Amino acid sequence: MFKHIKFIAILLILTLAMSLSACLEDIVDSNTSLTNIKIEEYLPKNNLLKAFNGGFENSGTIHIINKIDSDKYQTNIINYGNTVVRVYKVTNQYIKLVYNESGSGVFDKNYSDETANKNIIVLKTPIAIGTSWKSKDGTKYEITGVNKKVTTPSGDYITLEITTIRDNYQIKNYYVKEIGLVKRVRNYEYGDLTLVESLVKVEKLHSKIELNNEQINKLIDKYLGDI
Repeated sequence: MFKHIKFIAILLILTLAMSLSACLEDIVDSNTSLTNIKIEEYLPKNNLLKAFNGGFENSGTIHIINKIDSDKYQTNIINYGNTVVRVYKVTNQYIKLVYNESGSGVFDKNYSDETANKNIIVLKTPIAIGTSWKSKDGTKYEITGVNKKVTTPSGDYITLEITTIRDNYQIKNYYVKEIGLVKRVRNYEYGDLTLVESLVKVEKLHSKIELNNEQINKLIDKYLGDI
């Protein structure tokens, strides 16, 4: 009788150990690495318009993302204070900001063929916690979370978390497959200041590379008026 009970106890312990091992493997696989994911999956699949709350004077920001060709994306950023054009180059190993220009309100062309004035990698493989790199100015970037749940006014997302650290500030960017950025949290040491930008609305759109002041103002009224 005692031997029979002992055998059952050992069997239960072994079964429990195997179950725990499997659970741990699942946790490691889901939280530390996404090795089968291609880096371009974290870019919009279609041309998109995204409206964020927060930002400049907490009045919101519009991002218009256009896929120019197989390896170039242009983002036009609009808020009440400024307009910015950014061009990103995409390879199998990284997504890199290669061009940045601030303007007074006019997006007058496709900037993808402009001479590069930036060389900043914003995402790099492998897609795994701990992958890190530095820019020439000493800014450190690191993948600090995969499959990270994030809540925004537009919904809940499973995201990739990238942490940027430089001097007295830290930024956490959250990316979603086929949408890109959905949330940004900036923490500044001075004044214990935290600024949060979260996705409020996302829409597919036709290419809007060229925008004049009137069109920009209409977009601001439509998408940022109630934020």
